[in-house]
Amino acid sequence: LLISPKTWRSVFKDSYAEMSGKVKNAGTLVFFHSDGYIIDIIDDLIEMGVDALNAQVWCMDLEELGNRFNGRICFWGELDRQHIMPYGTPDDIYAAAQKMKACLSNPAGGLIGQAEPGLEVSLENIEAVLKSWN
Repeated sequence: LLISPKTWRSVFKDSYAEMSGKVKNAGTLVFFHSDGYIIDIIDDLIEMGVDALNAQVWCMDLEELGNRFNGRICFWGELDRQHIMPYGTPDDIYAAAQKMKACLSNPAGGLIGQAEPGLEVSLENIEAVLKSWN
């Protein structure tokens, strides 16, 4: 977070909760996107009714995310595009996807796996990403 969780709660939470409520009342799911280390406000997002969270899960601790939130929210997370995707091997990519599945996948919450390969990612690694989510 660029601001403290306390400040986020006092400045943004009520507005986001109001918007989430309108989305829920319209009968749709709430998807929320935020980059960076946001583990300190995930309970707030769940409380506000967020169904799926698109976050940089590799900036946080996957085990802690799973222990605290698995089954309570769907994680829409990408493989690490700063380290694993460009510099890892296909085996590293498979292992990272398996770790994400083990920590975050749950029928009660779920995991939407994704990846955003940049120009520096080899075709071999892109193929591994596509196969790793099966």
